[in-house]
Amino acid sequence: MQRHLRIVRFQVVILALAVASVAACDSQPKPANDNDKAAAAKPEAAPPAEDKASGDDLDPSKPSSDWPTVALTKVEDEVDGIAFSIELPPAELLLPREVKKSDGTFPGYVTWNGRNPLMDPSFTVQIDSFPPADLEALARKIKTHPQPAEITRQEQLEDGGMLLSFIETSKQFVSVRVWRTSATTQKVVRVTLQVRDVGPIPNLDALRPWMEQVASSFTVE
Repeated sequence: MQRHLRIVRFQVVILALAVASVAACDSQPKPANDNDKAAAAKPEAAPPAEDKASGDDLDPSKPSSDWPTVALTKVEDEVDGIAFSIELPPAELLLPREVKKSDGTFPGYVTWNGRNPLMDPSFTVQIDSFPPADLEALARKIKTHPQPAEITRQEQLEDGGMLLSFIETSKQFVSVRVWRTSATTQKVVRVTLQVRDVGPIPNLDALRPWMEQVASSFTVE
């Protein structure tokens, strides 16, 4: 009987030593394979570069550019099948061009906006279904403007075109418009530039003549 107990005890000791040996092996660090080495050597991805075209870098309380100093580039386009050209700021200073075709009831348009629509000018070209007949009609049109406004320039242009520039007396809104008649369709096409602000528009005395320069470059076929 005692001999049998000694044999059992011996077997228990052997089993305990075997378990301890396996546990010790599992606790040892495993040699790295090629995939592990490559993962360790791979540098962390750099954070994405800031996309300035998205407007994230803009101060919403200021114009995105000093517009009166911006050089202009000739752009050719069309609206409702009528070709036109106009000199605009470089594309990198503008949001992507927006286009809407006529639905048969309302005319289509092509428009560009500065990168800060709250402070920057917009440039919109569309067919004018009810164009003014003459300069006097233009002046009367201003009287229907929702806010008190004054005409700053009213001019007959070459090729029968007309220009109207006006500002609200609060200095919070300025608009410049040019009408030209398409020789191929006899339709009147208008370009409208405008800026609306919650307070007096910065540098308005320089901005308005620059807007007039842009509008005056507008031609249609």
